[in-house]
Amino acid sequence: LAVIMVAALGAVVACSSDRTDPVGATAVGVGELARASSASGSGGVGQSGIWVIGEGTVAIEPDLALLTLGVDATDDTVAEARDVTATAMDAIIKALKVRGVEDKDIQTQSFNIFPMYEFLEVVEDGRRTGRQVLVGYRVSNTATVKIRDLDNVGEIIDEVAKAGGSATRINGISFTVEDTSNLEVELRASAVADALTKADHLAELSGVDRGRLVFLTQLGSTSGRDFSGGVAEVGIARSQAAPSSPLSGGELELTRRVQAVFEID
Repeated sequence: LAVIMVAALGAVVACSSDRTDPVGATAVGVGELARASSASGSGGVGQSGIWVIGEGTVAIEPDLALLTLGVDATDDTVAEARDVTATAMDAIIKALKVRGVEDKDIQTQSFNIFPMYEFLEVVEDGRRTGRQVLVGYRVSNTATVKIRDLDNVGEIIDEVAKAGGSATRINGISFTVEDTSNLEVELRASAVADALTKADHLAELSGVDRGRLVFLTQLGSTSGRDFSGGVAEVGIARSQAAPSSPLSGGELELTRRVQAVFEID
């Protein structure tokens, strides 16, 4: 019996030694991947070198205001609530067109219909229970409007609020630059020059020489929100409509950043 048991154990050991261990194979693969990743670094760039972020900035006056507005109404039926919002929005659009705003500069953002409920407490068979009861419907319609007449933005908002009445909602206004393509060359040149200056300073402080450029990329997006074309949204200010609303676009800053990696000589 002892001889048989020893023989069986030897067979088991022999079978185990011939089997490929998937766990061991996975561990080796991960190790090789880690070593390859360490050697190549992020994006194929080694971890050694001088890493800097350059920034270019241009101050500019906005040439466009983006007004986010809407109408909102609650009533017993969907039809009644929709009639209120439709009438209010139609009046708002007419007021905007009187001010020279074109159809292409008015874009619907959302249109929603929601049922409205209340939880009422009732007594049934001597027991208090809660019940959800439909009490009406809410209809909302929001839009974004391009206003190019920046000298009269406040007056336009006042007229919009008056036209839409109590259903009007002024959600916010942002002052932007519609087309920044003519400034991109200047911004990128300034960002790269800033990166070179920073790299030279770091090299000087470290007692080394800046080597050749091995990696360069622009960070972030070159355009902001998309509204019938590229619009760079670079400043946001919120306002509520009021009589003779004083609004000013002020001065905006366009900023572009680049990341650069240099060798160390």
